[in-house]
Amino acid sequence: MNTDTVSQLVKDLAIGIMNAKLYFADHVRVKGSADQIMGHVRQLQKEEVQFPVNLGVSGGRIIFQGKPLVGASLYAKRFATAVQDRKAGGIRIDGEVRENEVTHLLATLARLPRAARTLHEMNRDLELAGITHITFIQALTEVNDLAERTVLDKLEGLRNISVPLKLYQNLTDLLQTTTIRVVKNIGIEMDRVYDTSVQVMDMLRRDPVSLLTVSTYEESEDFTVRHSMRVCLRSSLFASTLTRDENLQLRICRAALLHDIGKALVPQEIVYKTGPLTPMEKDEMNQHTTYGARLLLEHENPDPLSIHVALSHHCQYDRGGYPRLPGTYTLSPITSLIQICDVFEALTARRPYKDALHPRRALEVIYKEKERYHPELLAHFIKFTGIYPPGSIVELTTGEQAVVLAGSRRLEKPFIRLLADNSGELMPMDNRREVDLSAGEDIGVRRLVRTPDLLEGLLSE
Repeated sequence: MNTDTVSQLVKDLAIGIMNAKLYFADHVRVKGSADQIMGHVRQLQKEEVQFPVNLGVSGGRIIFQGKPLVGASLYAKRFATAVQDRKAGGIRIDGEVRENEVTHLLATLARLPRAARTLHEMNRDLELAGITHITFIQALTEVNDLAERTVLDKLEGLRNISVPLKLYQNLTDLLQTTTIRVVKNIGIEMDRVYDTSVQVMDMLRRDPVSLLTVSTYEESEDFTVRHSMRVCLRSSLFASTLTRDENLQLRICRAALLHDIGKALVPQEIVYKTGPLTPMEKDEMNQHTTYGARLLLEHENPDPLSIHVALSHHCQYDRGGYPRLPGTYTLSPITSLIQICDVFEALTARRPYKDALHPRRALEVIYKEKERYHPELLAHFIKFTGIYPPGSIVELTTGEQAVVLAGSRRLEKPFIRLLADNSGELMPMDNRREVDLSAGEDIGVRRLVRTPDLLEGLLSE
């Protein structure tokens, strides 16, 4: 069956828990998450999915109808952690669930669990709170029937992807947690930022495009988190083509990850507004650069590079942009590097208020205003990225599908690794050749594709 609606339901549960941590239960964003979740429940009913629906959790992954949903698990860590901290195996949602019950559930999962509570006691707490159509279910490892054993076997089969999956989950959780801590005036966990940056750089050295490929899997309402992740990954990969200094690469990774941290202090109604901003709202949004620099300055032994990037990543090479800085202020080449990746990612991402641009069109937009960017870095970025950025899934003129590994001397002919045949079936590992398309005329790229089934298959190998 199609699991897209279930994946969306899981996504909004995770986002709803974050909103409940940030705001009070009756806040518009918490209610908005509950409304989204109710919409997914109604859609599942239209799809004639049998209720009650069990959303299981095991090893940080989401289980639905006996199958691990790898794609849904990418953004489920906050939901999975909230469930597993309670020693439960997931939640059961009845078809008669009401929106106020969902709101109460989000508030419940946003709180730290009470110590030593049995499943019966936790469900009793839900019932006392008026939640009668949602219950916690038993932990997977405590169930012995054949179906659940089969699920465990399938989970074991996913061990090969545990590193990129967990790292992606950790990146998401780190940025969500950092946002919560900033809003609540709690210091950023700089040690965790450092450790995660080390893991990202290690992963990019071993498998340069896997995380970028995974980051294209889904679109999420918390696009500021996804944006920062993608800018971090793209900047880090780009930086690795410019310098072999591993310490500098690490600092660039960390600075890119935190470049938009000041948005946590901008009212979320402005950050997530789907229509045009008023002049006052735009002025407030532009303050995120100053907010971010001040936040980082408050920490012990702050990295000047991270502060510089947070403050000036919207300053332009021709001295336009914001904030207005003194005439003697020099824009760092590292800030220029991250700025180019920032703009490219923003143009090629889908947002509630705009469609994504094709990478070719995004490069055209950037090049049309090339005076805004560091000329040498922009030229290298265009060559490095090409029309099809590293991590993209493309369909070739042969009908085969491939992942882009790097740009080449011809922008329209990247260096690729074959993934699937012309029927969409994943190729055996031995057949996944790496090909420089610029070396010949016979094969080219037909189009960019977004194929959740293919990515799900790749992640599940």
